[in-house]
Amino acid sequence: MSYFKVQGVVLKVRNYSDYDKIITIFTDKFGKIDVLCNGARKTKSKVLHLTQQFCFGEYIISKGKDMYILNSGALNNSFQTLLTDYEKLMLGTYFLEFIDKSTEIESKNIYILALLLKTLYILESGVVNLKLLKVVFDFKLISLLGYTPQVIKCVICGNININNGLFSNEHGGIICSNCTNKKNLDNNEIKFFRIIRNIKLEELVKLNYDEKIIRKIEYLLKDYINYYLSIKLNTQDFINI
Repeated sequence: MSYFKVQGVVLKVRNYSDYDKIITIFTDKFGKIDVLCNGARKTKSKVLHLTQQFCFGEYIISKGKDMYILNSGALNNSFQTLLTDYEKLMLGTYFLEFIDKSTEIESKNIYILALLLKTLYILESGVVNLKLLKVVFDFKLISLLGYTPQVIKCVICGNININNGLFSNEHGGIICSNCTNKKNLDNNEIKFFRIIRNIKLEELVKLNYDEKIIRKIEYLLKDYINYYLSIKLNTQDFINI
């Protein structure tokens, strides 16, 4: 039997039997996979600490008939401090659910794992406004999934100097005022779109922001994500930040 060593974050946990669990892990080598964890529901299980939602660790797995099987592992960070803060917990669960529902089984994308890990560490630290963190995560994840919104230039004429315009789901980005009479973005909102497109997560703590603009961009991105992915995120209804 072949064994594999992977690093990953537990996205989801389901009970499988009286004593077993199935966990969904987003890994570095295989992307999203389901892993059977024999005996993980027992209080004295040696893998109990590895099989909780949010856990980031190294997992030694083998390939079973229908799914992978957990053999052992080592925990890097449990992120269990998120459980003590409702707003952080709901937002963290949203991040996990978004990745779970927007990715296919065994579709490798190391950049999505890196995005998730950086976001969870920032969320745990509490140094960045939660709504800002969500908006940036949404933009970067939808981009990694292949649906990057065009916010640098007009999607119709290519104009870069845009003072106001329309953010269009159908066209996949911003349409300048020369190409449309409709408008839902002003100059400051366009600038903010461009900032979050290029900013690194570790730079968010230094970013000056306007909460009204964040709320506007969050609304537009939510609609954009629904347009391209058509997924229902249950945690979206519980986020109150």
